[in-house]
Parts: sequence; C-alpha cells; structure tokens
Amino acid sequence: MEGGALRGIVVTAVAMALLPLGVRAADPETAYDRRFGAEAGGVRASKDRADDAAFAAKLLKAADDLQDDPPMKVFLYEKAYWFGIKGPKGRKTAIEAAQRLMRLVPEAKDDWEEKALMADFLVVAEISNKGARRRALQRLVTRFVALADARVQAGKFARAANLYREAVRGASYFDPARKEAIVAKLKAISARAEVDERVQQLKQRFAVEPTNKAAAAALVRVYLVDMDDPKTASAYADRGAKDEAEKRLLLVAAMKIETLPEKALLALGDWYKGLAGDAGPAKDNMLRRAKTYFERYLAVHAAEDDARALAEVKLGQVIKDLQPQP
Repeated sequence: MEGGALRGIVVTAVAMALLPLGVRAADPETAYDRRFGAEAGGVRASKDRADDAAFAAKLLKAADDLQDDPPMKVFLYEKAYWFGIKGPKGRKTAIEAAQRLMRLVPEAKDDWEEKALMADFLVVAEISNKGARRRALQRLVTRFVALADARVQAGKFARAANLYREAVRGASYFDPARKEAIVAKLKAISARAEVDERVQQLKQRFAVEPTNKAAAAALVRVYLVDMDDPKTASAYADRGAKDEAEKRLLLVAAMKIETLPEKALLALGDWYKGLAGDAGPAKDNMLRRAKTYFERYLAVHAAEDDARALAEVKLGQVIKDLQPQP
C-alpha cells in the first residue's frame, strides 16, 4: 500500500501527563497518576490499539470538562494526543487534542500545528479506496506547502524545510511535476534551513549550559555572520566574545549607525571586512556591512587627511570585492 511509508511519521511518545475534575492540581503528573495511572498502565500493556484510542477519547473529554485549571487541561490534551496517535482509530482524537493545544499553548503553536498535520497524513494513509486516498493526499500536500510557505515568510526555515520534505513525499505518489516544484522550494531555503537548525541546537545547548563559552561563541558566529544579525549576536557577547575588543565591537555593531562616532565606524568597517575573509556564503553580507560603515565614515569625516584617504582605499577594496568574479 502506498500509504505504508506515511506510517513512519508516528513519533515516539514522551512521558508527560492529572486530581478529580474541577479541582486545581498542584502537580499535574501526580494527579494524573492518581486518577488515570492504573488505567493508563493497562492500556500501555495492551497490544490492541483500539484501547489506546478509547483511552485517548476519555482523556480528551476529561480535559474538555475540566474547569479553571489550564495546566491540567494541557497535560490531559498532551496525553490524549500521544495515546491517540498510536493507532488508526485514535488519530482523529489526536488531531483534536493538537488543535486545542494550539490555542492553549501559544508558545508551542507551531509544534502542535505540525503534529496535527502529521496526524492527518496518517489518517490519509489509512484510506482504503485508492482514488479517495489520492484526492485526500493532494489536498493534504497543498496544506503542507501552504504551511511551509508561511513558515518561510516567518523566517522559520528549518520548520519550513521539514514541511516541504513531507509534501515531497506525498506528491511523489500522484504528481511528479508538483513534486519537482516543491523540491525547488526546498532547495531555495536549504542553506537557511541548515543555519536555522544549527541555531536551534546551539540555543538548546546554551539553555542547558548557560556558562558554556563554546556554545555562546558559536551563537555569536552564526548570528553575526551566517544570519547577518549583529543585534542578536550581541546578546551572547558576555560569554561568546573571544576577548574584550570583540565584545566591544559586538555591542557597538548592534547600535544605530547614526549614533556612532568616527572611530567606531572605522573599527566596524575594518572588522566586517576581515570577517568577510572566511564567511563563506555570507561573504557579500559582511562586505556590504563594511561598505556601509566606510561610507558613513566618509560622510561625517570632513577633513581631507590621511585617515580619509585610507578609508577611501579600504572602501575601494570592498567595492571591488563585491563585484561579480569572472
């Protein structure tokens, strides 16, 4: 069955997890274990996925009925999702749980929106009629691409890339031409997606180890050079700068250019010019930054002196380096 590969999307359930309804629980996990622990254990031990589906539906209703305890509702909906996603009969419940979590946990909206879409993929894979499955898959691919496009517009390139990849998988079953069009979208953001993924990994590492200088230095580099975002890079200056001089440059680079004195303009022009040397695909961005600082310096430095002449030479070198190579 062509939907067989789609079933591989199911992710491993994580341990999360609830007090009698209507009573606010200080510890959702303890309260969940008290009320549902024994039943949950039996469901996990069962090989019949219908048991998971029935339990997921029970948890969904319990969460819907719960009043004045948002953390507990979130906990229940999460559990309903993970039990429901395990088998065909529970996937619609999983989708409903994910949709509720999108509203209840706005900071995790992207995660739950994508989980709901992945669950839809699994629902489509279970459609027995080939024609109906094909039509449903076409509609689903359209939704994947639309959400991926929205992620690109929001600058969430790693998420967009994952969605495009799933759309490619889906389109490969019914429309080679559409598949190639989606592949083109994926290729167009692949470099940004790689950087985005690296940023997410480094931020997770730094969150766990806030004194990790190597992680901070890597974040400085990726924001400053790869993403051309000195303001965000400066947030990691205390831990990530290699020395006090670089720390000062990072902090100054985050400031508005109109407020900078001549000395700072020259220093930043030289710094960015040097960064361009090993910036790889970001070389032109670094050169354009250098060009902007040298031009600003020449605009505010009225004296016809050696400093101006040297800045003009440096600006000329940068402009030359920005020209397309034969």
